[in-house]
Amino acid sequence: MDVFMYIWRVKTSLRHWTLDRVAFMPTYFFLQIEKAYLSFTGNLWIAVCVNFIEKIVEVFGCLQGRNRQYVEKFSVMIPRIVKAVAPPENKKYLLEKYYIVEVPLKARLNKSLCDCGAYALKNLECQLLGLDLNLVDDEIIQRCCQKIALDIWEAKQNPILIELMTQYVPSNFESSIVFDLVED
Repeated sequence: MDVFMYIWRVKTSLRHWTLDRVAFMPTYFFLQIEKAYLSFTGNLWIAVCVNFIEKIVEVFGCLQGRNRQYVEKFSVMIPRIVKAVAPPENKKYLLEKYYIVEVPLKARLNKSLCDCGAYALKNLECQLLGLDLNLVDDEIIQRCCQKIALDIWEAKQNPILIELMTQYVPSNFESSIVFDLVED
């Protein structure tokens, strides 16, 4: 997941994709959230899209109706993160609650219980490309996994990505600046 999300971030920053409404957060972003909220206990991959305009957290997961517990604390932290990085004149209006909405998916997906990462990536890909989420199901998920592996392999051969990876410096998230997310 991390490698694929990195590829998406690079494609977006190099303008291979012209997506002005999408941001792909790296793993250390999640690790900072986890550090700030130590009791977060997610143990599976789910896809989450945050709609800052409508203040909605859209959840794409195979455990329909049971994903809320994995996203609840994250959704509580979002307004505090936004407030911490907002311009001073907007800070007083930003602590409104974000609502969690489970995006309806086909019933009984991921019967093997082994492909939640591939489902999360493919649901995000459908969302960002404007494709129907019903395209992803158990009948094609193995081909989706193979396509993810092929995309990673192709990225490994891409000279631009190779050059960027030589310049990549991993974040030292544990000692990086952590915003004070406590409500004023």
